[in-house]
Amino acid sequence: MRDVNNIIGIENLSLNLLGPNGKQVSILHNVNLNVQAGESVSIVGPSGSGKTSLMMLISGVEKATSGQIEIAGQDITHYNEDQLAAFRGENIGVVFQNFHLIPTMTAFENVSVSLELAGHTDTEQKALDSLKAVGLEKRMHHYPEQLSGGEQQRVAIARAFATHPKILLADEPTGNLDSETGKLIVELLFSLTVQYGTTLVLITHDEKLANKTSRKLVMKDGVLNSDA
Repeated sequence: MRDVNNIIGIENLSLNLLGPNGKQVSILHNVNLNVQAGESVSIVGPSGSGKTSLMMLISGVEKATSGQIEIAGQDITHYNEDQLAAFRGENIGVVFQNFHLIPTMTAFENVSVSLELAGHTDTEQKALDSLKAVGLEKRMHHYPEQLSGGEQQRVAIARAFATHPKILLADEPTGNLDSETGKLIVELLFSLTVQYGTTLVLITHDEKLANKTSRKLVMKDGVLNSDA
């Protein structure tokens, strides 16, 4: 399975979860995916098709029922929670549709705390640099409720890139934004991935956004189309 050019290698990945009736529900079926370092890949498909579940598996938040996951040269398939947390801190940044900022923390604190949790030093300077990169250094002491949706997403992007991750996972990053703000966020997201040499895996319903990536895959009913 190991290919030195691949930063993501997934083989025969399946995920079953317990449904409300107590029976196993199949979420993902024998998914195979290979992504090269520095590549940008989008995954499109209807709601409930399994896109977000796949992202959770790649980030190590969810555990697969079967199959193998190799990320950044590490086979994380059987990592325990502590190992997965350390792995995420070193390798993966995540941007969500709903921002997931801590409401009682300022923009600066939201970025700083992610660096601290990942075990980084000099967190204040790194947080400031990351906020500058998204143009929010003048809003760094504002709380999420004092920021617009676009500004909140820029804080989330700053937080995701602050650790200089090898991989950025973006789940519907423009889903809660108006079209004009969404365009600005997309431009920022792609420019930063190029600047940092980050591999991008993008989940979206937006075909125009998906077409900006170097490769587009389609997921339906837990099945990912064959990986080119």
